[in-house]
Amino acid sequence: MAKQRDPVIDSMRGIGIVLMVLGHSGFPGTDFIYLFHMALFFMLSGWLFSLRGGPVHFIKRKAVTLWLPFVLANTAFTVLNNLFLKLNILTSDERILQVPGNAVTTHVTVKDVIGRTVHWCVFDGGTQLGGAMWFIQALFQVSILYALVEFILQRLLHGADTLLPQGLFSGVLLWVGWRCRLAGWNVWGLGIAASCYCLFYLGTVLRRTTRESIPPYQRGIFAAAAFAVLLILGQLGSVGLAGNGYSGPIFLLLAGAGGRVPDRSPALCPGGAGLSGPCDDADCDFALFELQARDLAWPAGHRRRAVSSGRIPDLLYGRYLVACLHRRGPGSAAGSKCGVQENKKYRLSALM
Repeated sequence: MAKQRDPVIDSMRGIGIVLMVLGHSGFPGTDFIYLFHMALFFMLSGWLFSLRGGPVHFIKRKAVTLWLPFVLANTAFTVLNNLFLKLNILTSDERILQVPGNAVTTHVTVKDVIGRTVHWCVFDGGTQLGGAMWFIQALFQVSILYALVEFILQRLLHGADTLLPQGLFSGVLLWVGWRCRLAGWNVWGLGIAASCYCLFYLGTVLRRTTRESIPPYQRGIFAAAAFAVLLILGQLGSVGLAGNGYSGPIFLLLAGAGGRVPDRSPALCPGGAGLSGPCDDADCDFALFELQARDLAWPAGHRRRAVSSGRIPDLLYGRYLVACLHRRGPGSAAGSKCGVQENKKYRLSALM
């Protein structure tokens, strides 16, 4: 089955890409765009975060989609370095050369290419043409760290909501990122990753707390208020996440929230064959999920453990607490609770 696209998320991505191009083209409103446009991408990534398949699968997927392109692109730019010098593509602009890794504009040898590729593998340094890939590096680091922390918290809290402890951890990292910014320390891009972790977390918060039933006029009010906040912040400071630059931790959070993801609500409760429609508390203890016979085996007695360890993707513990899997279908009692009494194969039909 083809993966369904979310038009809201796709639209926000498109808007973010347009703003990024404008911000790098000398557009008069560049400082205003920089307040939130990269924060928007981190928040969108947090909005879409899922430990589907477990942390190992998540890390492998991010290695293929983020780490590998970063290494290959910078290696390609290094291989072509001599050609770029001959064509006068590389610049001697002091503003560019001040960025770590960009000052190397001399001819390279095969040994240089091999040595620098090793550095790219651990996010050490960069290339002039690969400078914009700082976001890929930061997103990889933030995503992996967030997934590991989420996995550990789910194990420690035995299925309880992880939103608050994740928030506390993101606050600590934001403070660390701010201290790194003041000290000018950003080895392997870790200072940027520490600062941007809170933006990724903010995206997960918005996904779990926003709702769809907001009247259009209220949405307009929220949008106008966010725009006004950004205009005020633009007069008070600036944001430049590529160099871990911002006017303060609270300033970064406010600027990121000003470019927030539009309100929408994930459909969590069953309404027919899939997982859609509002949750009816009269029909279930917490939230009833209709499962279809497919791929995953759930032994009796391991239901809650499986949920808390992340084997079931995207189960949210804040607004909709899942205490057990409720099976509907042939062979199950109409009013049974936690009706999985034997090994069955199930697949969440709408969270994939």
